[in-house]
Amino acid sequence: MLLPGLGTSTVARQQELRVLLAARDMAEGGSWLVPHFMGEERLRKPPLMYWIVATAFKIAGTTESETAARLPSAIAGTALVLATFFCGRKLIGRRAAFLGALVMLTSVGFIRHARLAETDIAQTLFCSLAIFSLHTALTKRSGTFVHFSLAGIFAGIGFMTKGPASVVMPLAAVATFLACGADRRSAFRKLGWRGPLASLLICAAIAVPWYIAVALQSSANTGSQAGNEIARLLSESAHKGPIVYYVWTLPARMGIWALALPVAIFGAWKKLRHHRGPRFLLCWLASSFAILSTLSSKQNHYALLLFLPSALLTGWLLARASRFTTLGKKRAENFQSLEKANQVSRILSRFAAAYLFWLCVLALAAGVLMFITDFVQNMRDMGNVVAPGLAAFGLAGVLFRRNRFIQIMALGCALAWTTAVYSLRIEPLLDGDRVVDEIITANSPTIHDAHDFYVAGPHSSLVAWLAHHPVTISTNSISEIWQSEIKAGDVLLWSSRGKSAGVVQRKLGPFKMNFANTVTDSPDELLAKGIQPVDRRSVQKISTYIFRKPDEAKP
Repeated sequence: MLLPGLGTSTVARQQELRVLLAARDMAEGGSWLVPHFMGEERLRKPPLMYWIVATAFKIAGTTESETAARLPSAIAGTALVLATFFCGRKLIGRRAAFLGALVMLTSVGFIRHARLAETDIAQTLFCSLAIFSLHTALTKRSGTFVHFSLAGIFAGIGFMTKGPASVVMPLAAVATFLACGADRRSAFRKLGWRGPLASLLICAAIAVPWYIAVALQSSANTGSQAGNEIARLLSESAHKGPIVYYVWTLPARMGIWALALPVAIFGAWKKLRHHRGPRFLLCWLASSFAILSTLSSKQNHYALLLFLPSALLTGWLLARASRFTTLGKKRAENFQSLEKANQVSRILSRFAAAYLFWLCVLALAAGVLMFITDFVQNMRDMGNVVAPGLAAFGLAGVLFRRNRFIQIMALGCALAWTTAVYSLRIEPLLDGDRVVDEIITANSPTIHDAHDFYVAGPHSSLVAWLAHHPVTISTNSISEIWQSEIKAGDVLLWSSRGKSAGVVQRKLGPFKMNFANTVTDSPDELLAKGIQPVDRRSVQKISTYIFRKPDEAKP
């Protein structure tokens, strides 16, 4: 699911470019203590992911490989799927945990971000392990101090990956779980203070030394940057959204399981809230959801922190498709309540069975439709490659409708096949950002022989990564750069996404959200003066030009 075409897609996301460029600076002799991005100190985020990717560059022997940079995220994603199963089976049983791990693996958001050199998957892994360790420490009779210590280690590593969410969310999940228990006072008394104190001290021992070392060595104000990052999350973010943002974002990122998730949450609440494991999952999901919803900064990849409890709850629902069981209160008060519990069980089981069946039907129909489209329009990459695999796996799921294991494995294989083909064959045709790679590769001698390399437009970080050349970024218009900044022998690369400058506000349903547009202008003024580009290319809505200012004539 994660390895095919790992290095083929263009590095388009700014979050990934920050990691790649900071790690390259470290691997090529820069400071490992103080990360640098585009020549400036980058202290808004902890450096663990930069260190990991820089180490991957060192092992690979190159600082230009997207595959080497993304491989640590793929490994962390694999570990997250395994953790979903091994930890989830203690909460909801082996069958449900196995299906929950498959739900995690086949979620669109997981497949997307586990194939990028970003911090989100690694943070989700360590944050989830910290939460599981705390739950084990609370529910296990012996060895609690060891599990509290493990929770501190995982929280500290998660903090060094992306910040305080790996500390705040485990505390919130445990506090909510204890508060929702039948005997709250005795639960908090049993918790004690030695274990939690050990967790916090171990976490601090992992996270604090880097901040102290940076404060002693760095010329930048570390505290100011950290404070600015916290303010951005709480009140001053450019990625603002309504408080209900994750109500639709979480199901959308779950992909094919989007409709099953709310039913799973409702079913778990109705039938399993009196059982310790499912109740913990509900408390975990609710507390983390509330934290993310109250933050000012809202982005869809933050929803990854909600994936593990969501996947396990959905796995529990899918497990009900294979048998009718009664998992309500342990002791039914009378026959009427038992009959009501059995009725809810039947509804959930039939929904899960029907959901799996119609997903397989949808996969089969999509494969057949792609084949027909290919026959009519000769779309070789879609019909001839994707259609056979998608139709075959969908057909297997339809034929074996009573075997839920085969159905879910068929859906997983269908999604894996589609993901691999899309990454290797289709995405390069649809990715407009690849034009930047093409024009830099075609004109690399001109760029490397330039005195200075100026970049204007939205792709400055991508150009710095692809060209492997120091760049001078300018926010002026292309005509101003040509007249007042660029000198003889210098090269200017200009790019555009076809958008106007500034921040626009769009309506999304009943809510308004801010979207940052890209600052662009036009090279038409230079072309009107007879200044011809060295090269010009355009793919989709993205245009790129390379200009070189002629050397002054020698007397």
